[in-house]
Amino acid sequence: HSARALHVAQKIGVDVVLASPIFPTGSHPNRSATGVLSFAQLSRSATVPVVALGGLDELTALRLIGTSCAGIAAIGSLID
Repeated sequence: HSARALHVAQKIGVDVVLASPIFPTGSHPNRSATGVLSFAQLSRSATVPVVALGGLDELTALRLIGTSCAGIAAIGSLID
């Protein structure tokens, strides 16, 4: 997800944005991960809450502290 996608989402009036993947993930091996710094910039510039998804587990989630992350969502780490 990009700054442009965030802008469009905010313009149409969404209540929350789900940004993904933040870290590399096996479920989307061909997608580039956003990374912590880009996610931090995205979430700080948002006027709506931004939830992180993708490659999150108990260790990678800690790396999002201080990024203005509104929350995290996980799939693989909950079923592995």
